[in-house]
Amino acid sequence: MEDNTKSSAIIGFVDKNIGLIKKIEMISFSILSFGIIFYVLQITDYNFLLITGSLLTAISLFLQAFKIVEFEDFEPYNLLGSLGFINFIYKLYFFSLSISSLSMIGFIYTLKSS
Repeated sequence: MEDNTKSSAIIGFVDKNIGLIKKIEMISFSILSFGIIFYVLQITDYNFLLITGSLLTAISLFLQAFKIVEFEDFEPYNLLGSLGFINFIYKLYFFSLSISSLSMIGFIYTLKSS
């Protein structure tokens, strides 16, 4: 039986480079954290850190959404416990995290302007 889930180029890229993507995620979270700390302390030039950290975090979380979740000795017992539904929830979770990372930029600038 042929496996059609790995036909996408982005899925192949993520499968080959998942360690690199996780390292980029850790670096981007630290950049974003420094940007938020600089914003709270009112240190100048925090805009670059916030934008760069948010964008890198959004990209790394977006790429992680394409990771295929596989379990050993997995026996689905109903629709909600099936592997397809678990992969859907996994993708939905990481897509929402990437969107919330981007919305942080707008939230910070809204607070700044008021």
